[in-house]
Amino acid sequence: MHRLILVALLALTVAGCQRLTGEQCDRLCWRYNEIAFWERFEAEAARLAPAEREKLRAERQAVWNEMKARKFDPMLENCLRDCRRSASPEVLACVERAKTSEQAAECVD
Repeated sequence: MHRLILVALLALTVAGCQRLTGEQCDRLCWRYNEIAFWERFEAEAARLAPAEREKLRAERQAVWNEMKARKFDPMLENCLRDCRRSASPEVLACVERAKTSEQAAECVD
């Protein structure tokens, strides 16, 4: 019986080691959202003249900076909670390599 408990604890410890830290989850959540945010900008800006495109880029950069400066964001908190529960180092590496929101979504599916 003690051996079974020891094996179960060892399995939980090993599984726990594969979980991401809060800092890693923060990186994952921000990267995932950054890809989608700038992808939407590119789609909208594609039809604009260069001067209008730069104006829109500056506006969106200000919005992005504001989002990053928030003390509390419920969507971010949900992402962080889900990440801490289930994301692995492989998921983080995949999202960091992703260039599109589709690729990032495949990482977390």
